[in-house]
Amino acid sequence: MQLHSRRAAFADLREFHHTHFVANNAAVIVVGDVTSGEIMPKLEAAFGSWAQGQVPEMSWPKAEQVRHREVILADNYEASSLPAQFESVSGIAGNLAQLVTYGLPLDYFTRYVDEILAVTQRDVRCVAREYANPERVKVIVVGARVREPRAGQGDRSRRSSNHRGRHSGARLGSDHGTVDRGRVGGEAGG
Repeated sequence: MQLHSRRAAFADLREFHHTHFVANNAAVIVVGDVTSGEIMPKLEAAFGSWAQGQVPEMSWPKAEQVRHREVILADNYEASSLPAQFESVSGIAGNLAQLVTYGLPLDYFTRYVDEILAVTQRDVRCVAREYANPERVKVIVVGARVREPRAGQGDRSRRSSNHRGRHSGARLGSDHGTVDRGRVGGEAGG
């Protein structure tokens, strides 16, 4: 029985990979001291033959599908990760900054684990019904626009690594993409 389960799990994994790991469901992000003209030929050589596929639309789970075991695992993970947030000076400072920034009570982190472990399946379902509405989801893409240099102006998008530690990024494609209910792409819907 266990061998059969492993084979089924491997077949499921292979099918998932075949369906979702396709060119039109991927993004290549390049950051560094490069220009589009320098990096695009390399990307085309590496990924140009990658086939596109039919990617099914993402569906959101219904609030009723949240299982008790999932809530317990999430509660335990969140509660057990708290100590790691206080292992360094910067972690302690960041957590103290949260107290000030959000006006949290001084005993917030003392009570945190008990309050996380008190979250129930019913609580998660209630919040999911109210806030996890795929019709109301907005995706915001933030970043600097990279503009191609005009003829005769040279490449102003390229910066040296000494320019305040920032690097320009090479942008794939000729547009900046659009956002359509949780998807980002070069055309509406895609």
